[in-house]
Amino acid sequence: MGIQLKKKYKCEKIIEELDELIKGAVGLYDDSPTGPNTEKMDLLETIILSHLLQKTDFKNAFDSIKVDQPTIKSFFRTTTIICDTLYRIYLKEISPTFDNFLERLNNEINSLKKKPLEKYSYYVPTRIKLNLDDKELNVLKKSIKKAIGLSICKLLPEKILKEIKSSDYKCFFQNRRIILKFEMKARDSEFPTQCLNNKIDALIGAWAFSNQPYSQEIPGSYANIAILSDPIERSFIVVKNNQISYTQGSSISYSEIRNKMSLTGEKFWHDVNYERLKGVLDNLSKQDKRIREVSEDSLKLYFWAISEKQLELSFLKFWIVTERILKQGKRTDEWIRNFLEKWIKDKHLKRMAGVLHDKRNDLTHEFRADYISEPDRELAKDIAESMILFLINLPFKIDNLQDLRILIDNINLPKQDLKKQRLIISRIINLKTKLSP
Repeated sequence: MGIQLKKKYKCEKIIEELDELIKGAVGLYDDSPTGPNTEKMDLLETIILSHLLQKTDFKNAFDSIKVDQPTIKSFFRTTTIICDTLYRIYLKEISPTFDNFLERLNNEINSLKKKPLEKYSYYVPTRIKLNLDDKELNVLKKSIKKAIGLSICKLLPEKILKEIKSSDYKCFFQNRRIILKFEMKARDSEFPTQCLNNKIDALIGAWAFSNQPYSQEIPGSYANIAILSDPIERSFIVVKNNQISYTQGSSISYSEIRNKMSLTGEKFWHDVNYERLKGVLDNLSKQDKRIREVSEDSLKLYFWAISEKQLELSFLKFWIVTERILKQGKRTDEWIRNFLEKWIKDKHLKRMAGVLHDKRNDLTHEFRADYISEPDRELAKDIAESMILFLINLPFKIDNLQDLRILIDNINLPKQDLKKQRLIISRIINLKTKLSP
């Protein structure tokens, strides 16, 4: 079927807006014989991408064939698939409409489908040491594999160790107690690498969440210090079709490897709340696929927030966690503010929810970062953690994302209002039953 405009967006006003956008982007090639203005094209490309992500199944189209949104390379230029499609419309003098843009985009996807699937295996060293007995470690391994899709190994396979020529780099892996392994078949290296990064960040987010909830430890008064450091080494081994390479599928020099090894001086993660982490992972593994995606994304954002060194950005990222979960329901900022003021039980935090919301708006709209304090970040963290806990440990079984939205939209309503809604919905069902043939 390919990429199509979703049914609810197929109205004359939206189609005209999208047609004008494509016409304006293609017109940039007419404005300059040496190529379009880079800044203008970057802006229009970003706008087009946002429309594609919102109004079509653009992301799913690439995910389904296990390809990242590709970069097109030729002798003359390197560009994105969006810009390349716009350029093809310009060259062939095709009418610059959104329908024609999608048709050319789908042609490119059909070409990408012809590429063969190749097996990628990743080995990622970490600065994590677990003080668990063998039984607990094996149970945790199974929970991580089932919930996140990552494996834990203590050592690199011997055949891979033998292929590593650098003794420094070999020691780099041998000195790590926990190595994460991930395998996937894909048509390019970028797609599984992105999947790996998302899964690792979700796992470390779950790990941090299990150890950190409602912790009032402040690492340093108002200094830009992260609550936790990143325990993942971002230099890892990739094995593609049984051939070894380094760091996201491309070779790096030994001097670069030695520079990356300076990370060994950073703090190791020793602690793990075994029961809590296992509970989080087991709940994740039972969730509907789409709900689990929201949960993993929220845990990933939580990890980004907790490891962010810049105070105001850490505050904002914690707030984004809350919005990511709540925007499964109604979407206005005012609704989120009202929801939090009803949802939060702690009196001080309830009073501060509106203040924090105002600071979030001032930060994002007026770039006022100077009055975000460490206590603000801690309170934003507490709110984010309460929402993650709600999402991971739902009060009853939820079968799909639509049911989750209904739950979020209605959970704060008084019992009497819910009874009224149930009565009205029951009457609507009876009416439709009578009217149906």
